[in-house]
Amino acid sequence: METPFFILFTESSKVDHKSSSHRRGAKKIGRWRFVLDEITGDHKLSASDFEEDSLTSRLSLWPVVRGLESLDQPSRVTLITTSRYVMRGLRFGVNEWQKNDWCWEKFGVREAVRNEDLWRRVARALEFHKVDCRVWRFDEPENTHGDALAGPHLSFSPNRVETQNRLILEPDESSDVGVL
Repeated sequence: METPFFILFTESSKVDHKSSSHRRGAKKIGRWRFVLDEITGDHKLSASDFEEDSLTSRLSLWPVVRGLESLDQPSRVTLITTSRYVMRGLRFGVNEWQKNDWCWEKFGVREAVRNEDLWRRVARALEFHKVDCRVWRFDEPENTHGDALAGPHLSFSPNRVETQNRLILEPDESSDVGVL
């Protein structure tokens, strides 16, 4: 049986929320969201939630954790995130943190890894799933004529490909992913 292949899109942001308990106006509430899409198009799942008093780094980890935990069998996953924190943690941190009892060295002092509880959940999911992480962002197109039809312009990093209508990832040495 062939291993299923999914694309996991994640995003997070802070949104203003007016609350009667805060008399000074809007309070920032964190929102996270993921879309998990099987490459064959057979299965698609999305979820979102709000978190109070969350740091941006924690908000960016929630959709990754929830998306990976929602897979019911070992799978190949291309994670597409807006967070360099998540990308760097997956590529350079999580294996070392796990070996070092979830600590890292900061200027000669051992410190606990921030968001350790969520990183532990990611590490557990990585025992089952093969994950390739990519960073993406939306750029507004340059629109000097006030064109109402101009939509968001998708641009990828580090293999920069820009498109209006479809998602494209260029393969590199560490990945066999191509046009999606």
